Amino acid sequence: MHQLLPSVENLIDPVTLSTLEPAPIRSVRCEPVEMTSSNTGNRFYAVTTNESRGPRYLLKRRYEGSNVIASGPDGDFTRTVILWQHGVLDRLPNRIAHPIVACARDGTGYAILMRDVSDILLSGDKRFTVEEHAFLLDTLAAIHAAFWEDDQLRHLNLHTLSGYFLIEPDYEAWNYVEEFLEPDVAQVVRSLLQNPKPLYDALSSYPSTLVHNDVWYGNLGITRDKPKRVMMLDWDYATFAPPGVELVLYIDQGFLVLPTHDEASIAETYRRYLAQRLGYPIDERAWQTQLDLCFLGEFMRRSKWVLESASRAADSEQRQQLQERLSAWSRAVRRGAALL
Repeated sequence: MHQLLPSVENLIDPVTLSTLEPAPIRSVRCEPVEMTSSNTGNRFYAVTTNESRGPRYLLKRRYEGSNVIASGPDGDFTRTVILWQHGVLDRLPNRIAHPIVACARDGTGYAILMRDVSDILLSGDKRFTVEEHAFLLDTLAAIHAAFWEDDQLRHLNLHTLSGYFLIEPDYEAWNYVEEFLEPDVAQVVRSLLQNPKPLYDALSSYPSTLVHNDVWYGNLGITRDKPKRVMMLDWDYATFAPPGVELVLYIDQGFLVLPTHDEASIAETYRRYLAQRLGYPIDERAWQTQLDLCFLGEFMRRSKWVLESASRAADSEQRQQLQERLSAWSRAVRRGAALL
């Protein structure tokens, strides 16, 4: 267990930081920074020490209602704080690192102090190499095997918070469902927006594990350590769920950066890695069923943004491209809906 500090002032006090670092911290400077990829409600600050010659940090301040808030045994904190406070992040396999130094109360919310790891984050400007892709897939398998059916995570009730896919039924873009989706697909979407429980019930029969639930390049880095490690940021959507939830998100979020778009090949490679780490085979038929359900869930999570973009498309070519993406996704929706 880690203790929350009482305030942000305590969190970035030189005395506090000196207890966390091998060398004394004599001075601290904290300045606001803009993070273009952050969610509304997050505030970020660059924290430099010892006249910019000491350790560098990023301070993340969050306020109640600013994003998905997870109610834990000690009050309202993000899932990141819950995982840090209860030592779950300390149990990550050695090949995974996280940047969190300490957390504190911050009025009705909280604050997270992280090491500045911006220099090792992966870039969206180029595709992952084949080696990076394989290393990341095996890393996901390592996390999932380490927390397979984990009792601590089950008791933290992460799986009860907003559902695996964070479906947002009030999002305005759902108004375009009938315009851009085939009638049968639109009916599935409307039904799950009204009641996603059948989807979650169908997935509940599969083993669960720690799922980061936001694995895109902006939250991933590869360290320069030997052996190298994967740095994973932002655990705010973490949940206790079947591993297919993670893999499908990785495939979808990685559309622009993965070295292959062969979903079947990616899924099979991951299944092989997971089986090796668990020490027993993963049934192929059950695995495919889990993936079909997870692709349906991922559609419910992310298609609202594609619908929104399609509704605002500046020209017919862009609109057609988005329409084709929705059509491709619709095939997965039908496969998943047939299992409910």
